[in-house]
Amino acid sequence: VVLAVGCKAAAAITRSSPALAEKEDFTNIKNLQGVDVMAVRVWFDRRVRLPNASNIGCGFDPETGFTFYNLNTLQDEYKNEKGSVIEIDFYNAGILLPLDDDKILRKVVEEYLGACVPAFKYANVIDSCVLRFKGAVTGFSPGSSSNMPLTLSSVPGIFFAGDWIRQGPDAPYGQRGLSQEKALVSGRLAAEEARKYVGLGFRNGEILGMDEDEIHIGAAKTLVRSAREMMLNSSRN
Repeated sequence: VVLAVGCKAAAAITRSSPALAEKEDFTNIKNLQGVDVMAVRVWFDRRVRLPNASNIGCGFDPETGFTFYNLNTLQDEYKNEKGSVIEIDFYNAGILLPLDDDKILRKVVEEYLGACVPAFKYANVIDSCVLRFKGAVTGFSPGSSSNMPLTLSSVPGIFFAGDWIRQGPDAPYGQRGLSQEKALVSGRLAAEEARKYVGLGFRNGEILGMDEDEIHIGAAKTLVRSAREMMLNSSRN
């Protein structure tokens, strides 16, 4: 069984099972918090050139960030579209969820996309879709990783997959990306572990580890760790 659900759903499953509620890796999931997200897809009547296929925006609303994608480049089904097809994914989007679709669309086109890429102000919207997901992804906060389980659970035959799986130095693979990246990698990991558990002979593709940090990044991490240890030691003395 692969629990490929969000952290809130995994916590609800744990609460409903006395057997799982006795396991520490399951009960710790209840300490994880979900945040609201929203996905907006917009079809325009003309092509608008974006700086990159994936672009990040922030500072428009308090505590809300977003990434907007050029689907003409990223997805084959849209590569021949006459106009741009843009996906905007909002993270920590609680203040936006109550707005109706028309207000959200105006904000997306006029305030967000138009500010990031002015050419969007001259393109017309021909279709759109707004999807809201309350508490659907994990809220990453200091200390939250200590409550995240590994792919293999303490119960034989049950595996975890989602953006709430622990990754990093003490996990089998080092990927520590955000929601979409972690969900993809952890899903492949869970599929591979399930394959081995049931004794299937084929592999679910190769999972690559992270490259080593660049020299300046590694040095900065070492400096931060050293400073943190010094502060902890001084507080104990």
